[in-house]
Amino acid sequence: MLADLLLADGRNLKGFVDLEASESGKTLFGLPVLGDESWLANKVRPKDVYLVKGIGMTGCCQRRQNSQVQLMKNGWRFTSCVHPSAIIGANVDLSNGVQVMAGVVIQSGSSIAEAAIVNTRASIDHDCVIEEYAHVAPGAILAGGVRVEAGAHIGMGACLIQNVSVGRRAIVGAGAVVIKDVSAKSVVVGVPASSKCAP
Repeated sequence: MLADLLLADGRNLKGFVDLEASESGKTLFGLPVLGDESWLANKVRPKDVYLVKGIGMTGCCQRRQNSQVQLMKNGWRFTSCVHPSAIIGANVDLSNGVQVMAGVVIQSGSSIAEAAIVNTRASIDHDCVIEEYAHVAPGAILAGGVRVEAGAHIGMGACLIQNVSVGRRAIVGAGAVVIKDVSAKSVVVGVPASSKCAP
């Protein structure tokens, strides 16, 4: 998806870096798999390229976050990716390394923090705040004034009414309808959304 996005945006891609280098020497979508992260240190300088994080997020952002933080400590820079078909309103703040996929709508006054993902056809209404490393999955709908705190995950097709807050690293299940605040590290599912009970 990211390669498609970047190519659609006219970017010049060097290839993929595989964390385990298990695919080194192969190609993906016609682009070479260059090696593991050590390839970066040996073949290019941080000031000569930008990186795009291809590690996704399903439920937990820790692996994605740890990898990016370590690379940034070593001087590497991440670029933001916005698909040409996305609609971005006035006064929207997109921080470093955000990923905005095809068909997304982000309305005026919203902010998307560092390394957050707004996935395919998600709709972010006015004055929403999506904090760092959060993920808004495909087809999710956020009404105005919603806050999604750091590392939280909003599942596919979930709907959040205006002015609710989703706490740090919380998970909103696919298709859930959130009508009140979600506490940090909790999991909510259903219509209306409520805490998931242990079996």
